Amino acid sequence: MPSPGTFPVNNVDIEVKGNNYYIAYSGVRGANMYVFVKKFNGTSWNQLGDSLLLGNSGSGGHFDFILDNNEVPTILGVVAVPLLGEKQIMQYNGSAWVNYFTFSGSAATIFGESSTIFDAQNKLYCNTQGYVTSPAFTYFNVAHMIDAGTRTTVGDTIFTSANAHVFKLDGSGTPYLCYNNALLAKTMAFKLNGNSWNSIADTTGSIGTLLNADLSSNGKFVFNTQGTNLGKSLYIYENSTRLQMDSLNVQGMVAAISDMVIPPGSNDVYTLVLEIKANIAQDLSVMKHSITGGNSLNEISNSNSFIVYPNPTNGIFTINQSNTQPNTMITVYDALGNMIHTAKMNQSNQQIDLSFAAKGIYFLRMSNDSFQSQRKLIIE
Repeated sequence: MPSPGTFPVNNVDIEVKGNNYYIAYSGVRGANMYVFVKKFNGTSWNQLGDSLLLGNSGSGGHFDFILDNNEVPTILGVVAVPLLGEKQIMQYNGSAWVNYFTFSGSAATIFGESSTIFDAQNKLYCNTQGYVTSPAFTYFNVAHMIDAGTRTTVGDTIFTSANAHVFKLDGSGTPYLCYNNALLAKTMAFKLNGNSWNSIADTTGSIGTLLNADLSSNGKFVFNTQGTNLGKSLYIYENSTRLQMDSLNVQGMVAAISDMVIPPGSNDVYTLVLEIKANIAQDLSVMKHSITGGNSLNEISNSNSFIVYPNPTNGIFTINQSNTQPNTMITVYDALGNMIHTAKMNQSNQQIDLSFAAKGIYFLRMSNDSFQSQRKLIIE
């Protein structure tokens, strides 16, 4: 597929419908920020209509690009005036962008990827933020359902600051909201119960800023944050409890969980992980997690993948690597990063004896000149 062009951009959103590919991106032109949309026609990228104004050059270029059930390109976050304009929904009618809806009092809203969703009936759900200055400066958030240009409020008003918000529907069509609360340094999640938004869990500020989130078909929020250390992790809200989903490559020299997605109607999480190798090279890996199983991720589509069993273990366990590589080394580290065992992988099924080690969490690393993979090991 050819490049859609060479130009400086702030934000990019890609949508795919069947064999049709769309890309939306924002960039500064003159003193203002605009969003552009292109569609791949099989041989080249064609721009759809004119560019759309997002604000002045300092606005950040935030928007959400989505296709409705009829593959109509839809953009949220467009404004009519450069600074502090009310946010609009624009749709492409085949020849031009037309206004689908304008949100009153929505200048404070920052739309981003995944902040909008269409349900099975092609009704659009989203959230907008506003504020009042009297008797005290207060942010408020209102959820909306828009059907053929007619707006209906969804649930009650949530009085809190919000950014990077995510709007999702579970398998039964129940709405969920998740977003950062910068004032409280929390990531917060809500589920609609009748006409009320019930808080299902929130976080402390210690795990960092929300990067992206998604909802499984069975109604469990999974999200990742930008932490300050090298070890990154996914988190899941389950039974009002935040659980950390440890995984191969997520503990250790991980630069970022670059992206995360749960396919519609699924309970499987796919992550794109950027890892810093020992030689400072960078490597991307894809991992899959089934929410209905345990809280661990598994590497997929990798001939170097290996399994460890039993895990948890009493200290004696077996490593199975179906495609044993020459010069593969086995290294085990404790939770503080101290190496407690090293050996060479000599056969496809190799037993390791760590019965001398104290009970706790360890990390088993397999590595050679061409790959490096890691598993969490529990000795009990």
